Amino acid sequence: MNYSPLTAFVLAVASLLTACGGGSDSPAASIPAAPVPLAAAEGYYQGTVSTGKQFQLLMLENDQFYSLIGNTDTQGVFRVTSLVEGKGASNNNSFSASNVKEYVNNGQVDTGTLSASYSPKVSITGSVSNAGGSASFTGTAPATANYTYDTAATLASVSGNWSGTSLAGEGLSFSISSAGAISGTAVSGCSFTGTSTPRASGKNVLDVSITFGSAPCTLPGLTGKGIGVSSLLSSGKRQFLIAVTNTDRTAGTVVFAQR
Repeated sequence: MNYSPLTAFVLAVASLLTACGGGSDSPAASIPAAPVPLAAAEGYYQGTVSTGKQFQLLMLENDQFYSLIGNTDTQGVFRVTSLVEGKGASNNNSFSASNVKEYVNNGQVDTGTLSASYSPKVSITGSVSNAGGSASFTGTAPATANYTYDTAATLASVSGNWSGTSLAGEGLSFSISSAGAISGTAVSGCSFTGTSTPRASGKNVLDVSITFGSAPCTLPGLTGKGIGVSSLLSSGKRQFLIAVTNTDRTAGTVVFAQR
């Protein structure tokens, strides 16, 4: 059969594609999909420590973490006795960190390590070791009625007056303006100022900076930066937990307040 030059060319190309597997089995069709990135440990967890205490742990999107250790009183207020802070790495549902700092309520600072396994935003189990000893912990995400990590923080939820206690056990009161400015005093006469800003990640976390005045402040002149988390208590009151450390991580403190 005689074909026009154009028809002959089209038939030749079609024949060549068939010979090379140009159908659904072509090399282009068999390229595997890109691997799905493994989820980080990011989220908020609370649970128990083998020492008999409780913890509330915030894992940020950059693998930095703040863990508040203490106990919940009869009013549902979480009273902190130490702060564990550091930055590690998430890998295939495992998390590890070295150079982990623990700031104790007596002013002591210990350095150690942390390792854990986790189900993202569901549960976490691990252990911390430092000069003060070793402890294991296990926890889960809190009830969404009290706190939801994936809901963006707002200044409206924390603006107003608060009363609470520092890591050193000193009573204090402070206010947060609608713009996020912090101003407060402790019963000793120590004054402090700072700022509170919703975190750029869009999660339910505030970036907090606090500067303490001169003596009689426990940490005179210290500027600490860290995080703030606001949640509802079982009593119906709202709690605001703040954890900050200075730049070289030689000092840190916590404020746990409610209203």
